[in-house]
Amino acid sequence: MLSRWYNDSLPTVSGVRYNEVIGWYQPTKNKEYAIIGSLDSLYIIDVSDASSAKLITAKAGHSKRCINRDFAIKDQYLYCVADQGKGALEIYDLSYLPDSASLVYQNDSLSQNCHTVCEYKGMLFMASNKVGFKSHALDVIDVSNPRTPFLLYSFIAPRDASGNMLFDFVHDVAIINDTLYCFCGNWGVHIFDISQISKPKYLNGITQYPGQGFCHSGVLYNNHLFFTDENNGKGVKNYDMSNVNNPLYINTVSSSKNAIPHDAYVKGNFLWLSSYHDGVTVWNIKDADNPILAAYYDTYPQNGPNDYSWFKGCWGIYTKLPSGNIIASDLNNGLFVLQNNIHLSINITEQNLNKPFDIYSLDSKLLYTHIMKANINHLNLAEGIYILKQENYTEKYISVK
Repeated sequence: MLSRWYNDSLPTVSGVRYNEVIGWYQPTKNKEYAIIGSLDSLYIIDVSDASSAKLITAKAGHSKRCINRDFAIKDQYLYCVADQGKGALEIYDLSYLPDSASLVYQNDSLSQNCHTVCEYKGMLFMASNKVGFKSHALDVIDVSNPRTPFLLYSFIAPRDASGNMLFDFVHDVAIINDTLYCFCGNWGVHIFDISQISKPKYLNGITQYPGQGFCHSGVLYNNHLFFTDENNGKGVKNYDMSNVNNPLYINTVSSSKNAIPHDAYVKGNFLWLSSYHDGVTVWNIKDADNPILAAYYDTYPQNGPNDYSWFKGCWGIYTKLPSGNIIASDLNNGLFVLQNNIHLSINITEQNLNKPFDIYSLDSKLLYTHIMKANINHLNLAEGIYILKQENYTEKYISVK
């Protein structure tokens, strides 16, 4: 960790204080920023000096009590939505930072509440969007002029041979090369060709798969689709999509037996996961058929081994800052600025250094007893995450070969 920003005086709901995070690079001033949401506001933080995250400004959201905020950025414009309370689509011009961020649009005529938002080719794809008293599975908003957005298209789900709608809810989307992947909760994944946005063509769905749960979100890497099921122990599904008409299940990856994965991101040959209680987990997917755990940072050390109750810990990650630094948001602990160093070594600290540890796997199997921390390097531990325990002290530990 390079630095952390938090404000423990902010309001909470069930212990939740923060939500989504996104980053922005300002080329004219060579500055990097993090934008993190809270229950009532969004906070713009200068992370150009990664060792000292500095709050620039706070902007009150239209919704004042929102657990779920989401953001998208295109050029200098920040698009903000909220999924609880009296929300609206809000658009900020960030070009005058660090002096100011200007609100150029705020209106609930296109969106009162929205769960997630994704920008693609001058369009906002707004998933689970509520307008007035009606909920839309997915709306597309034209933001070619961000100051005057307008509704372009509202998706209507296709029907099966029996006349039943294939889905009536979209939680999140991923788009690559005019192919739209919709992650639809209990309805699985549904895929469209959107080369003509006013006439989307339905391609296929992944509606039954191993370890199926609530299909949350996903990301594409080469021909592989990695998508999360937001349930204890369901893991991240890995599908080969070389033939979209015949998706091939490869495997499921998980940081631990009972972990809840949230969102997936790709940077280089690595899959980055915001993994709630397990923090930030990183998988080498150069050989996409065989993901290997490569790195880990625990943003939420408060939970003990096998304590994966409710939704706590790492919510979001942003991987695209030019510096290579990673920013992550934690529901309880705020903003983390992390150094992108996949080749990790054991971090031996002074704390408890002179006391032996017992070493457990993440499924609570005792592996070694009475091991000094300085000697862990000499153990034959496979790559993975382990729990080090003393009588009154527990920490998580990653082994990387």
